[in-house]
Amino acid sequence: MKILFSKYISGEPTYFKEKIAKSLHVEALNVIYNPFHAFAPKIHTIRRNHDSKYDEGISLEMYYNEGFEYLLTADCLGIQEIFMTYHQGRFEVSIEGKYLYYTDIEKLALNDGFSSYEAFKDYCISKMNSNGNYSGFIIHWTDFKY
Repeated sequence: MKILFSKYISGEPTYFKEKIAKSLHVEALNVIYNPFHAFAPKIHTIRRNHDSKYDEGISLEMYYNEGFEYLLTADCLGIQEIFMTYHQGRFEVSIEGKYLYYTDIEKLALNDGFSSYEAFKDYCISKMNSNGNYSGFIIHWTDFKY
């Protein structure tokens, strides 16, 4: 199953190719590491509206949206439900019905390839519906779960 990633968010490069490669312990595959960046691994992705196309065990072919540049292929090792809200200046996240506190959301943000809690929060808020909600799922390609 093809899964697309942004090469740039808010005009800044995401380095998702390098971050995903690091999560899979891939040293080659035409991944060029920028010596000026210490990449934390991107160990999952968050998508809206879970359906059967992303189920445990399927093969994930990862591409950048821009130009459909091939990144890597990995197996889906798990799916978890995620719900996010932004009301009255409060950004809240729950996974599988479990409320996440700031440090947990910060870990989620870094694990999803974002540079910070704030970058993750801003991006997620921009993807919420008109009621300030986002309902989706986390696709895991490592054994890590929340």
